[in-house]
Amino acid sequence: MNDYQLFSQLLTNSILKKENEYDFQNFSIENWETFLDLSMHHKITPVLYQYLEPIKGQINIPDNILVKMRRVNRSNAIRNTLLLHETGLIFSRLSQVSLHAIGLKGLYLIDNVYDNIGLRTMSDMDILLHKADIPNALLVLEELGYHPTTYFDFNDQNVDIKHVPPLVKDGSYYVEIHWTLLEEKEPFSIDIEGIWTRAIPARIAGVEVLALGLEDLILHLCLHLTYQHHLQLGLRGLYDIALVLGQHQADVNWEAVTQRAKSWQAERVVALTFRLLEIYFDTPI
Repeated sequence: MNDYQLFSQLLTNSILKKENEYDFQNFSIENWETFLDLSMHHKITPVLYQYLEPIKGQINIPDNILVKMRRVNRSNAIRNTLLLHETGLIFSRLSQVSLHAIGLKGLYLIDNVYDNIGLRTMSDMDILLHKADIPNALLVLEELGYHPTTYFDFNDQNVDIKHVPPLVKDGSYYVEIHWTLLEEKEPFSIDIEGIWTRAIPARIAGVEVLALGLEDLILHLCLHLTYQHHLQLGLRGLYDIALVLGQHQADVNWEAVTQRAKSWQAERVVALTFRLLEIYFDTPI
């Protein structure tokens, strides 16, 4: 059994399906150290800690491993709490000036898909706005103390980017203001107006905003993991999609997924991602 299979078996059987607990009894100290290193590499330490902590008395898990996992879990929960607080301020201010916003990727997932906000690691806030609203949104972010990390002029052609350069303020987190999902010269044909038409109400950081429709969410996560990041997000990226499908399997319009993947010219990327979900998470497609 390779590393991916070990982790996916644990995540699938013990966490996603909450059955067939994985047997750790034969783990050596070296196995546990490798386990911890891999969990951090794949950015799933908090998820695994949530599973292991309640059964620590039943398995021979070294104290130092559990302490390190607890530290990672606590640090991530604190970070996400502060991040969501800042997100709430941004969404509230955007709403006050009638700017509609969609929370993307982890920003939506940690508050609507994961069991608690500390389980999903993330590094920034991704927000989608109508392109015409970007100048006003930048004024809002400036009022809140944010500034672009590099030069940006909205009136430039900007044909090969999908968002404003990351915005940052002292002591806070990066914010990426998107007007589309992928760079405009990528080999895909994403209908951004269709994205907005299909957007659904959602609550993120205590504020009523919008989220991608279910099928658009699945396709975006596939493209983000497999095409944009070349699968380098590891199992966390696959686990995101597995969780979404696990919770909403009966709600997915698979015909819409198929037709939209075709219209976006993303069939191969989505097919590869789905095959990996079948192999490593036993996810029914």
